[in-house]
Amino acid sequence: HREAPLISTDAQADNTDLWTFVDPNTPGMLNIIAAYYPFEQPAGFPNGYTFGDDVLYSIRVDNNGDGIADKSYGFQFTTGIRFQGTFYSNVTLADGLTDVQITSPSDPELNIVQTYNVAVSNNSSLPIAASDSPKTVLTGLYTSPNNIGPHSTPNFQSTMSQAVNDLPGGGKVWAGQSDDPFFADLGALWDLAQLRTLTGDNGGVGIDALADFNVQVIALQVPFEAVTANHMAPTDPTDPNAAVGIWAANFRRSTTTLRNTILNPNSNDAKNYEGNQPTHKGAWVQVSRLGMPLTNEVIIPLAEKDRWNRTDPRADSYFNDNFTNSHLAVLLNALFHTPGATTGRADLLAIFQTGIPGLNQVGSNPAFADELRINLAVASGFPNGRTLTDDVVDVELSVVGLSDGTFAGLKTSGISDGVSANDVPFQDSFPYVGVPHDGYSFNPDGTGD
Repeated sequence: HREAPLISTDAQADNTDLWTFVDPNTPGMLNIIAAYYPFEQPAGFPNGYTFGDDVLYSIRVDNNGDGIADKSYGFQFTTGIRFQGTFYSNVTLADGLTDVQITSPSDPELNIVQTYNVAVSNNSSLPIAASDSPKTVLTGLYTSPNNIGPHSTPNFQSTMSQAVNDLPGGGKVWAGQSDDPFFADLGALWDLAQLRTLTGDNGGVGIDALADFNVQVIALQVPFEAVTANHMAPTDPTDPNAAVGIWAANFRRSTTTLRNTILNPNSNDAKNYEGNQPTHKGAWVQVSRLGMPLTNEVIIPLAEKDRWNRTDPRADSYFNDNFTNSHLAVLLNALFHTPGATTGRADLLAIFQTGIPGLNQVGSNPAFADELRINLAVASGFPNGRTLTDDVVDVELSVVGLSDGTFAGLKTSGISDGVSANDVPFQDSFPYVGVPHDGYSFNPDGTGD
């Protein structure tokens, strides 16, 4: 969430979070959930929130440990307005209030409509545009819309479920707005790690800074065979093909041009100013990425955060010193006298950069690369993948603040930010993310729906 200076000004292209876990309902299927556009205030209308039409969204899989994508899924979006004569999201408000409720992603009453294409490519480290034929596999899919409120978007969970689409060859895809699945006391973490569980403030209970906010989500479900190196479903945890590494990356064109054509310089008529949409040209440039949770937020220093977002995982050895020498451990030591080692952190280097030997290391000689790794033959749970309910903040604080630098050195008692669960329940079927908060019920004092 707003983890680097440049991307903090570009919300539509901002990767906020990433999860991957074996599907609890369908054995042999892997779920990958990527979130974008941080801190969507539910009442932020009249335009609401969408994916960027000028952003190439990508989910990438490394199945041999070299930090290069062996499988890429590309997503590109197109936004349309059905009726230009209203500022509402409901088309028929313009023709007598006949039927204003939006009950499906393709509902003719939905005025702002976003569709997307999906492309799939093997053995390519390049950005895969969803318009690249023959790699495009699905076109014209509808996103799940914004949750406006009970009068415009009733029974929204049903609307969300209608946006699930089947992938050729097995699996599913879904895109749209959801509740932000992440939960953390970001305010305390950024105020010099003044964790309320340690200071006693607020009764020792953390405050979930993401509660009541929404995000945009791409959810992907694929067969194990689609992502493993040998195209088989592993059952043995020691199988060298059992682990894969996953990250999300977003790209923009290198050049954007803004034009405002004045038809007649001597006229004061507003119609004389022909405002044009921006044009985007040139090569795709990576502007954001996310693999392991909190890497760029609390491990990469401020001066390197934009560089990290631009770097491909294969080149991540450049950042190794930030793992072996932990600034967060120094801070926790100074403030709360925690025993965690501040240097020689081989455990952090393995957890974040190579995978843990015997658990989720990808390949026998992996490159240093920031990837969310998962052994498909082992139960999901951070750091082996990441389920939606995993409290990654507590896990990472405990490892950083209490370990002596070895896996055996982690203390039994942990460190917590005091926020242990999401503010809304997750769904029990794909896409699993929670129903987004609606604008009508949102209360800006923090006690929203």
